[in-house]
Amino acid sequence: GRDTSWLRVAAAEQSTLLKDWIDDGAADDGGAFPTLVPAQALRALSTFAEQCGAAFASGGEVARDAAASEWAAQERPFAELAEILQGVHFLDMPHARQAVSRAFCARLAAASPDELAALLGAACDLSAEERQAALSESIFEPDAPDAPAQAPAVLQPPPLKASMCSQLNDDAIEEALSEADVLTLHKLKGVSQGWRASARRVLWARLCRLECRPVPTSPADVV
Repeated sequence: GRDTSWLRVAAAEQSTLLKDWIDDGAADDGGAFPTLVPAQALRALSTFAEQCGAAFASGGEVARDAAASEWAAQERPFAELAEILQGVHFLDMPHARQAVSRAFCARLAAASPDELAALLGAACDLSAEERQAALSESIFEPDAPDAPAQAPAVLQPPPLKASMCSQLNDDAIEEALSEADVLTLHKLKGVSQGWRASARRVLWARLCRLECRPVPTSPADVV
């Protein structure tokens, strides 16, 4: 593999995982921190950490957040954005997570339901009836992983496997989707079984997190 250099201060400020590694003294031995995150994503996140660190030093949190948003808004291939999202999740980078997740979700929001499948590299394993039902169901439908599924007309590879986003586990995907709007999450339900489940869980969790309010029981209760 290839090494990617990070400034120690920037690494400690922006990545919880790297901060713990540095605090444990492992960095003092001159060794490298092992990771399966692609080198291109690591280089991009190293630049992010340096720019946000410099912005914070000169202008505090407001400047840092502005720098994070500006960095994440740069035009990138969607596959590269997914790799960066993987790195953000693995390295536990809270400031990058919000900015990159918003950029990721903005790309999803701009796509139609049919375009989403191509963008995500996801083969649809929903039957025509299941897809129509998913796109027509209540916004706050809870996920039912044990429910029997209808067989698709043509057997497709499992969702979230062998695709451009296969490096993203469910936790990383759902962290990112927490920044998506309701319409985007609703469209994702028609992509595949896996994306339908993720969209359902994110929407359901969003509703359940409402403080001092009961879980909605009808569409009229959804804010």
